[in-house]
Formats: sequence, C-alpha cells, structure tokens
Amino acid sequence: MIKKMLLSLMLLSSLAIAQTLKVGDTINPLNVKDQFDKNVEINSKDYKTIIFSAEKDPASWVSEYLNEKPNTYLDANSAVVVSDISGMPSFVTKWFAMPKFKKYNYSLALIKEETKLFPKEEEALTIIKIKDNKIESIKFIKDSKAIAGIFN
Repeated sequence: MIKKMLLSLMLLSSLAIAQTLKVGDTINPLNVKDQFDKNVEINSKDYKTIIFSAEKDPASWVSEYLNEKPNTYLDANSAVVVSDISGMPSFVTKWFAMPKFKKYNYSLALIKEETKLFPKEEEALTIIKIKDNKIESIKFIKDSKAIAGIFN
C-alpha cells in the first residue's frame, strides 16, 4: 500500500515539474487513464497527432467533431485526445463530466493533476504533430471549423 502511494506521489510530482513540450522534443511516456478508467500511454512512438484541450469550449469542438466519426477514426490517424481536467471541481467531474465523457465514441485521456507539460493558449486546442519520434510542430486552433484540417 505504501509503495503504491509513493509511486503515485512520484508520478504526480513528475507531472507538476515537467517542462513544457517544444518542437524537437521526444515525449517521455506519460501514463494516464481515460474516461473508462483504462490506461493510456501518451508517447511519441505510438502517435502522429496529439490533440490537447485545457478548456471547456475547445474540448467541445473536439467532441462534436469526433462523435460524428467512426470509433476507429483516432486509431486510423494514429491520434490521441488529451484533456486537462485538473481545474475541474471533483464533484463536477464525478457527477457531470465523467457521465458525459462516457458517451463519447472515442477514448479521452484525462490529465487530473496540474501539469505544464502540454503547451496551451487561451481558448485554443493544441495540436502536436509527431514525426520520427520527435515533435515536428505545435499549432493552436482557435476555431472549431479548423478541426477538420488536423489530419490533412
């Protein structure tokens, strides 16, 4: 039990002190849970695209877009969606957000502890493109219509 607590504390502290990703970086594997409590390993070898949201409106753009796609869409595009819900009150997460997330037809990797790992801008989605295990580009989308161009 104590070992499990220490491991959890080490993981949380590593998230808190992690430096913000930038072009040229390799993403050290980050293990989080999705809305179904399944493990998701975010890394730069398994994914070509990381879609990151830290605010409600940009996150809703992603869900509206992806819920119209087949549930294999992210896998077919080697993509993962990551949502930072660390600022959400726990009762909101438990009673409102998680039931809503479980209706999504895709896996949503959830960041529950504050981190500065993913770059972000206000009212924007962060799109991280990966090539040859390194971050090739980081873009910010501030318009829901631009989501359709992510995989082009």
